[in-house]
Amino acid sequence: MLLECIGANRLDYASCMAIARHAGLRIHEVMRLDAATARNALKTDILTFRGKGGLWRSVPINEQVRIALRDALACTKPGQKLFVPDDKKTDAAIYELQKFIREHRAKFRFPDSDGRVPITFHGLRHTYVKEHYTRLRLAGDTDLAACKKLAPLLGHKRPEIVHAYLTKALVAQFGDGEECRITKKEQRL
Repeated sequence: MLLECIGANRLDYASCMAIARHAGLRIHEVMRLDAATARNALKTDILTFRGKGGLWRSVPINEQVRIALRDALACTKPGQKLFVPDDKKTDAAIYELQKFIREHRAKFRFPDSDGRVPITFHGLRHTYVKEHYTRLRLAGDTDLAACKKLAPLLGHKRPEIVHAYLTKALVAQFGDGEECRITKKEQRL
């Protein structure tokens, strides 16, 4: 899909999708990023932004996100949003990006799917979660520990929400039979 963006001269869309794919942001979170936020992230390797519900969230960034932020900053004046021109409403920019994906997604599939799932912007977030969860589990984290680490990165307070982003097969492949369920007692801790 990134090559399709480049071919259509939409480097901004390629950057938006790279940020969602490698940092787990929602479409409206990506579209609201501004130049100051990007510059700060490049200095600290932490992207701090206002997420869903107006809550602040911080996520570590990798090289793909750094490249996307640098590319976007090269085309953005100080004080402006990275992906929304001053003369356009954020909702209109979101609609246009989603339309672009719809028009081109038949050519692409998620690499972690069985080939039947067409790409969506939110699906990029799911891919981020699946890969991050897998890395944590392979590093020795339990299901619960992995969910507790991922939940705040996704802007969720409850670790069990992470399972909405995962397939049962992925969770089962680790074979410990543990499910990410938090008791009321654990919630108070």
